[in-house]
Amino acid sequence: MEMIVVLLISSMAVMLGFQSLMQWQQAEATFSRIGNETEANTLTAAWWRSSMRGLMPVEKTPFWGNASSLSGFTNNPIFSTAGAMTPIHWQVLENTEGNGMRLVLKENNRIHNLPIDGGATAQFAYMDRDGGIHPQWPPKVLGEAPTQLPQAIRLNIRYSNGEERSWAAHVIGPLNPYYRVFSIEEDFE
Repeated sequence: MEMIVVLLISSMAVMLGFQSLMQWQQAEATFSRIGNETEANTLTAAWWRSSMRGLMPVEKTPFWGNASSLSGFTNNPIFSTAGAMTPIHWQVLENTEGNGMRLVLKENNRIHNLPIDGGATAQFAYMDRDGGIHPQWPPKVLGEAPTQLPQAIRLNIRYSNGEERSWAAHVIGPLNPYYRVFSIEEDFE
């Protein structure tokens, strides 16, 4: 009888040990998934900001953008040679699996899909030099013509959990084309 009690107690202890190991494994998998999503979102945001900061005005092919996409030239490409004026096109699309959004970057005729994990909707917004926010660029405004490039660009993201975040990037270079003494613009197009 004593042996049965000892076996029963030891089997319960082993069962509790395995349950705690299983819970630890589930917690580790959850933390790992959250960490990977955060890392991917952070990398995507950093690449997008870097590309936007390097925007350059080109007279013959002006920058344009709306709520879901934008196109222009950057001298800070993500997957091409840094410093070279590179045509870019960013577009916000829903993942085909339906589990978030993605930014699609077309750079030098190569397409790259960058995740926005957990994103439900995302839209671009453009800020003029006076701080006004516009859903498209160039904006439809009366009066003085806007600069070719916006002062800043924002990507507003609403996540599936109700949280909202904005990625913002200030254009560092000139906002209007200028005469280049030692290079011909056709070389960049």
